[in-house]
Amino acid sequence: MVFGGKEDRVIGEWLLEKWGRGYNAAGALTLRASAAALKRCALFLGNDTGTMHLAAAVGVPCVGIFSSREPPGLWFPQGDRHRVFRSEIECENCGLIECIERANECLKKIKVDEVFEACRELLGNALESTPKERSLASAT
Repeated sequence: MVFGGKEDRVIGEWLLEKWGRGYNAAGALTLRASAAALKRCALFLGNDTGTMHLAAAVGVPCVGIFSSREPPGLWFPQGDRHRVFRSEIECENCGLIECIERANECLKKIKVDEVFEACRELLGNALESTPKERSLASAT
């Protein structure tokens, strides 16, 4: 399932075409509806967005991909059920919204296979617990 704002709708359609299945909720759900839909997910994979924090808030394990523009840990999801990817780089804490000079080098240093393995690990953990156990874990 793809979450996001209206501006994410086109990329959402592209992702679904590549995946061959899924639902594009980008721009279609209210905040409350997004929280309800996220609560049914076994995993959230994405960048540092409000949607990631909403997923963490409803108890969904998150794999978060962060640029190095802010100090480490400032916006990481809280709890031990999450994995965060952020690279150390000379220009970290730059505060730039758009990285033109280094072409998002800090994001490109994050290895796809490491992110994939974190997703597998968290999905394995989530699928081992029953839905009732997941609900109890998110309520504590």
